[in-house]
Amino acid sequence: MLFTKYSTEEINLMLEVGKMKRFSQYDDNQFIQIAKKLPIFQNLKDSDIASIMLNCKFLKFKNNQLIIKDGIVSSEIFYLASGKINILLGERVIKVVEAGNIFGLGSFVTKEPLEVSITSHGSSAVMSFNTNLQVTTESKAYTYFLFYKNISKYLSSKIKSISKSMGYI
Repeated sequence: MLFTKYSTEEINLMLEVGKMKRFSQYDDNQFIQIAKKLPIFQNLKDSDIASIMLNCKFLKFKNNQLIIKDGIVSSEIFYLASGKINILLGERVIKVVEAGNIFGLGSFVTKEPLEVSITSHGSSAVMSFNTNLQVTTESKAYTYFLFYKNISKYLSSKIKSISKSMGYI
């Protein structure tokens, strides 16, 4: 990961979310420890996670603050660390999502514009990051294969959950 300068608020948020006692501006291992908790990084080595994640940021949002606007192509993946978010179709809230969920994956994978907007539902904290998916070696290719496999499993579980809640399965 490339080092990023963080504000005091972002540092405090990372300490809280990662349940860490201290933070160093130059210790990417702290992001890796948080990322390892996400299902899209399962079975990946720390060095692989570090090679994938770029420009990690912790962002805090107030109630109804816009996180993602519909119509954009997102190159970021988002993890809802705390709080809730609203998924809006037009002006209508179609789903409220709780902490622990990943969002923005659809646009990230397909490179198509998002059809929904996302706003905070109360106060929320989000971890966002870009990815480095330049395949330079055979081992990197396998790492990216595992990464996309994990994304596929995660999206599949969400589709099953939605289908079940709608009575389709």
